[in-house]
Amino acid sequence: MKTEEFNTMILTENKVNLPEEVKTYLEAHPQASEIYTLCRETYLTNFNSSMYQTEEGIAINILPEDIQELAKIIKAHCKILFPYSKDTKDNFIAILPVIEKYYSKTSTPEEREKRRAFIPSEGNSLSIGTYYPTNKIPKWNDFAKMLIDEAF
Repeated sequence: MKTEEFNTMILTENKVNLPEEVKTYLEAHPQASEIYTLCRETYLTNFNSSMYQTEEGIAINILPEDIQELAKIIKAHCKILFPYSKDTKDNFIAILPVIEKYYSKTSTPEEREKRRAFIPSEGNSLSIGTYYPTNKIPKWNDFAKMLIDEAF
């Protein structure tokens, strides 16, 4: 997906509370790559994390240094997206719902396929197993809190 298409999707879908300053920025700069980059970096952080099986299914393990790097990237891009505001925790927090809603849309079909996990059924079950899509970060609120804590 091209950056301009991505920005148009965010501006027209109204599926997330887009901060006014960010909306104004995207309208003035339709080819700006900041939101796409934040979403893509978040997706890649998840994509490159390790997966492991739990009693509930599949979990992911994102390394602390990956959280630290992503927090740095988000903080740096907030300075661009919020040009008339000081570098604040509020701006960082305000952009997280946008990232949460759109980061998985930056994945390629090959990446989505590669991140599916299959756990076969045990015993004589009629089910052959369960596929777990791991393209979404489970427990987003915990993940967001780690990013905020790392950034501030």
